[in-house]
Amino acid sequence: MQVKTITILGYQYAYDSVRNPDNASVQALLAGCHGQAHLRPLCNCKEAGIPLQIRRIGNIYHLARMPEDGLSHAETCGFYGETEHAAHAASGENLRLGFSLNLTASETDGEITLSGLLNQLWTRARLNQWSQHNKPRSWKYVAEQIYAATRGLKLNGVSASRLLWVMPSMDESQVSNMYEGCMNFIKSCNASGRYALLIAPVGASEYQDGASCLRFRVMERPPVYIEYRHFPFKTYNLKEHGEYPYPVAIMLARVPDGKQYLRAADIAMLWMTPSYLPCATKERSVSLKQAMQTSEFISVPLSQDSGQILDITANIRKNGRLEPMFLTEPSISLPWSTHARKS
Repeated sequence: MQVKTITILGYQYAYDSVRNPDNASVQALLAGCHGQAHLRPLCNCKEAGIPLQIRRIGNIYHLARMPEDGLSHAETCGFYGETEHAAHAASGENLRLGFSLNLTASETDGEITLSGLLNQLWTRARLNQWSQHNKPRSWKYVAEQIYAATRGLKLNGVSASRLLWVMPSMDESQVSNMYEGCMNFIKSCNASGRYALLIAPVGASEYQDGASCLRFRVMERPPVYIEYRHFPFKTYNLKEHGEYPYPVAIMLARVPDGKQYLRAADIAMLWMTPSYLPCATKERSVSLKQAMQTSEFISVPLSQDSGQILDITANIRKNGRLEPMFLTEPSISLPWSTHARKS
């Protein structure tokens, strides 16, 4: 049975009328709400209403379930199910970022922050979901899934394939090749007047002359320097005891002329539990790692626009029931700014 009504800007509309791409009035409403998280339409399959996302494909606006909320809908609802991002789903889609990708500052009109972009990539690749039936996920698998999920995607009108470099694996025998590939890719982006978007696990951070010097896990070269105010961590090893948790970062990176290191203009991170299930804070990763031992399925909701920390740590299914796990931290904050829109 299909959803009966959808609420848009406080008014209810028949599901079929909202689905119809030829309904000009509804299309205008969806266009006005697109890209604004506080104006998300609501699916009324349950009394409280469940937020939906608005996707733009070409000139048509479509409703889709939020990646983390698929199992929160009624089982008879058309939006019910575990979200899959097929490789072709991003074809032609353009994400409007709230920060510039150009080496020389320029105005931007998007709403997606750097934190939000990392969250969105993790969600698109379904890496925010975990099942006890899954095999342990390697970093190589993570990199492949991120590339697959961004195939055909554009960021501020530029193909993601021309902007995004993800560390390919943690194979120590490939470190030299990964280093060369990383430097060459970033230099190519910089030659086109753009920053590269770099995603990699962070292993160490040291304070050096007003900046933090970051090194990746396994691949210690190239070091990345970033202003200390963007990354105020002074620890030799960010992977403390055991294998997890440790952070994965996304950075806006460039190679200074004639140098063998990187400069990052900005950074955002997620903390990883086993199988690279993400957490917004290190504190949450401890409780989530424990929950993985007794849960059937876990979905971690992540803010895909502002990147801010959500109240819900995860949606956890035990004994066939899906229930939310709420945060226990005394305050909701990130250890860096949420990268508000810049001009």
